[in-house]
Amino acid sequence: VYGISGNPVENLKGLAKDEKPNTQKDKLLFLKGKIGIIRDDRYQINKKAIISLLIKLLIIILVTFILLKLVNYIFRNLDKSSHNNVDPQNLFIRAFFKTFIKFFIWSTAILLFLNYLGFQVGTILAGLGIGGFAIAIAAKETLSNILSGITLFIEKPFKIGDTIKIDKETPQKVVNMTWRSTQLVNSNLYYSNIPNSTVANANLVNFTKNNSSIDYVDIRLLPKYDSENVINIMLQSLDKVGGIILQDGKKDVKLVSITIYSETPFAFYRVKFCIVDYHARGAIRNKVLTQIKQDLEENSILIDVDLKLRVLKSPS
Repeated sequence: VYGISGNPVENLKGLAKDEKPNTQKDKLLFLKGKIGIIRDDRYQINKKAIISLLIKLLIIILVTFILLKLVNYIFRNLDKSSHNNVDPQNLFIRAFFKTFIKFFIWSTAILLFLNYLGFQVGTILAGLGIGGFAIAIAAKETLSNILSGITLFIEKPFKIGDTIKIDKETPQKVVNMTWRSTQLVNSNLYYSNIPNSTVANANLVNFTKNNSSIDYVDIRLLPKYDSENVINIMLQSLDKVGGIILQDGKKDVKLVSITIYSETPFAFYRVKFCIVDYHARGAIRNKVLTQIKQDLEENSILIDVDLKLRVLKSPS
């Protein structure tokens, strides 16, 4: 029994000199027995395993925080380098990728952590897959809007500040974009939030894709007035109206036709111009007409009161 479980120290002292263990190993075997020796060996093995595990876990934590710091440093420098020149859509894309990278780092770190702690990572991933599928079905619309928002931000069919037409709706200005919806405002200053999935799947017309939109007004005068003089006056009127970009540095006013209207001949002039903000085209056209009417009357040229206004869509 003592050979298996060990002997008290008093027994070792009571042994004759020739009976005492000669080596340290024999002494330990005498005092602790085979069970004690095995227990010590297991303790040392477990101790080394725990130390090794703690080192691995500390390395995972250290690498995780280093990678997170590196991600923050990179994106912070990107923000500093762009200053205020980056548009909100690019900021959104950066924020999305930053969040995605951080999520990937944390997920990998947690899975490694659990794996080293002895958990069955494959089983956990399988469970998450089933749970994720259930969540995806329950949040189908939300996920659809988020994915559509990412698509809109990457493809950039329009940007914040553009005036767009969604299907058969009236043109509206884009004032904000989030992961879930696109916020628009119409000419009456009524705001609406359109789900990104609806916007992404709609037929879009962007009136300000090229930073300007062509617009024009038709003006009717009696043909007795000198057309060259009339055109010069209208060109000068365009210079006085704000919010207009002169396409290619040229102003465009033409005598389109002379037509009889109610037994009276009229000369039709087309005044074409480019506007920066298509959303404000109504106000700009009113400014153009008011300025032209004022300048013509100052030169004793009477403008016909029955004005016809038309809009020419911006070329794609």
